[in-house]
Amino acid sequence: MESTPGSWAGHEALSPGRPAQTSLGRTPGLGLEVASPEPGTLRLRLQGALDARSAPAFKHALAELLSEGPSRVVLDLSALKRLDPTGLAALAEAGEMAKRRGQRLAVAHLPPSARRRLARASLHKIIPLSEA
Repeated sequence: MESTPGSWAGHEALSPGRPAQTSLGRTPGLGLEVASPEPGTLRLRLQGALDARSAPAFKHALAELLSEGPSRVVLDLSALKRLDPTGLAALAEAGEMAKRRGQRLAVAHLPPSARRRLARASLHKIIPLSEA
């Protein structure tokens, strides 16, 4: 499927305040809701599990979204039910990918268990925590 400016994987163009929902290809257990709450900002709400099975599709989807040029991306983890070590590594890689492109990536609304895992892995040094 071909992406158009402001869209992701063939979904409709995003305008501020308008969400689009999708699942990550054929990756069982991980969904992604994409919204543009304001110009230059994308909010990605991960739903389900970010683990060894879903991490490659997550990284691919994020790379596509970053290529659209938002200055800021917020990963909303409030609906994330599972985060394993591979998922943590995918978050670290996502932070590095955004940094290389000159974009800002932050995580928000972490469940307590995910917050502890990020702190233990020192990922807050790579990906800032956001209250928004």
